Amino acid sequence: MKPNDMDRVLLTHTPVEVVPKFGEFEPLQRNGHRFLVAADGLWLESKRAWGRVLWPMAKQSAVLMPFGRLEQRVELVFGKELIPHLATFADDAREADRDEVGGVVIWHEQTGSLRYERCESIHAGVGFMRARQPAVDDGEHIVVDLHSHGRLGAGFSEKDLKDTGSEMVLAGVVGRVDRAEPQIVLSLFACGLQVPCEVGDALRRACARRVEEV
Repeated sequence: MKPNDMDRVLLTHTPVEVVPKFGEFEPLQRNGHRFLVAADGLWLESKRAWGRVLWPMAKQSAVLMPFGRLEQRVELVFGKELIPHLATFADDAREADRDEVGGVVIWHEQTGSLRYERCESIHAGVGFMRARQPAVDDGEHIVVDLHSHGRLGAGFSEKDLKDTGSEMVLAGVVGRVDRAEPQIVLSLFACGLQVPCEVGDALRRACARRVEEV
C-alpha cells in the first residue's frame, strides 16, 4: 500500500480499525464515524452528541478472521419523551391531508430538551415536497427528520435514502393519514446505513386520530 497525503487525511477523519480479539474494545469517543473490521465482517460505528450506533455493514462467515466480535447497539439520549413531538407531527400530517409536509425534532445539547418545529413548505403536493428546515442555534441538533406521505403508504423512497447522505439522524414517515391510526415507519440513518426502528403501541396510540375528530 502506498497511501498519499489525501488518503492519510481521509483515514484520519474516517479511520479503519481492527477489533481486538483478546484486548478491550473501546467505543468511539469523538463525534464522527469509523469502520471496524471484526471477526464476522465490516461494521460501522457512528457517534454524535445525542447518540451512538454500532451496526454491521457486511457480514461474512466463510473466512476465519483473527479479530474480536461486536454486538449491535443503538444508544440515544432520548426515548419516550419523543412520542408527543411525533404525535404533533402526525396532527400536522393529518391537517395537510393529501399533500406532503415536513417537520423536525430539535435536541438541545446543554439542557437535553426536545422541541418540534414544522418545516416551511416551498412546494408540496401528492407524492412530492420541497421544504426548508428551521435554523438551529448553537448547541442545538436536528435529531429527527420527518415527512408525510398523505393518504399514501409510509415508507422510505430511494430519494429519501439518498437525502440522508453522511448524516446521522432518526427519520420518520407518516402515511395513511385518512385512517384513524396512520401508518408510521422509523429508521436511524448513519452515513447512509439504515437501521429500522420498532414502532411501539404507545407511539401508535399517540398518533391515532382523537375520538372527537372522527
